[in-house]
Amino acid sequence: MPAHGAETNRPRPPPARRRGAGAEAIRRRVGAVRLPKATDWEAATDLRAYAVMRTPVTTLLALLLASLAAGAAAARPYAPGMSCQAVQSLVRSRGAAVISTSPSTYDRFVSSGRYCQPTEDTEAAWVPTADKRDCFVGYTCREHARDETW
Repeated sequence: MPAHGAETNRPRPPPARRRGAGAEAIRRRVGAVRLPKATDWEAATDLRAYAVMRTPVTTLLALLLASLAAGAAAARPYAPGMSCQAVQSLVRSRGAAVISTSPSTYDRFVSSGRYCQPTEDTEAAWVPTADKRDCFVGYTCREHARDETW
């Protein structure tokens, strides 16, 4: 037997654990309702699983919404695949429309100046369509030209 205060090679037992303290901390952090379980330890285990699963579900939901938004942006009308009359009637009926003019470019076309900001003027716009090389579709909104010389 070692002398009093001498070191031993035996491992120390783990510190005593208060039952339920961890479950309460997790419940406050996660904001979950206390689950009816036999012991607090089982409730804490379920809450930890909920906290671990909540992050992937939120991430998947965010990715789904982002892909839907990207799909909606890709669905804009493509002028080179439409007739001149179809593009003109689209702009006229909506008043303002965002239309792709090539696979990588697009612009906003308006039927009149009332669809522009007060600081903008209209400028005539022509786009290539399936049946015409230059089709007048309406106008684009451009900032007023500023005269810097007073």
